[in-house]
Amino acid sequence: MAIRLKTPQQIEKMRKAGSIVNAVLNRLGEIVAPGVTTEELDAQADRLCRELGGTCLFKGVPGRGHAGPFPGNICASLNEVVVHGIPSKRAIRDGDIVSVDFGARLEGWCGDAATTFIVGQAQPKVQHLVDVTRNTLELAIRMCRPGEKWSTVARAMQEYVEGEGFSVVREFVCLKGWFWLWSRW
Repeated sequence: MAIRLKTPQQIEKMRKAGSIVNAVLNRLGEIVAPGVTTEELDAQADRLCRELGGTCLFKGVPGRGHAGPFPGNICASLNEVVVHGIPSKRAIRDGDIVSVDFGARLEGWCGDAATTFIVGQAQPKVQHLVDVTRNTLELAIRMCRPGEKWSTVARAMQEYVEGEGFSVVREFVCLKGWFWLWSRW
């Protein structure tokens, strides 16, 4: 499959969809706090996305196997939930890790990003985990350049993660080579 170059107009539409995602994630970062539920974050994401003229990407996406359509506007993963957590009434607590994935569609173009928030004061081990994941992303960004093989980047990421005492969650490796990190707690 060849990469199709985008026109300046298409790139601008992509940028606008991405700006909605950025605005939503920034707003969620302002309100995530002890006592707030991920269901409240979900409602806030939907409201702001609509105000900005977009629609949320994730709600209603068909599930695999016996799972029904995805029920949330965001994926909200708390603590040990690695990815694709479903928003709920569970209140966020001091020291929690809250990872939020959000996607928006605008004028036929999509934006999608995720970020992680540490709520309040994290335990040193938790802070180290978050630091390692952020450093891993920075490592990958530095290494990605024309001609570089993804397998080389992925290997460097894995070696760094394992060298810091964490591991790769292989169950979430997809065909394109992305993987998620979590600890061996």
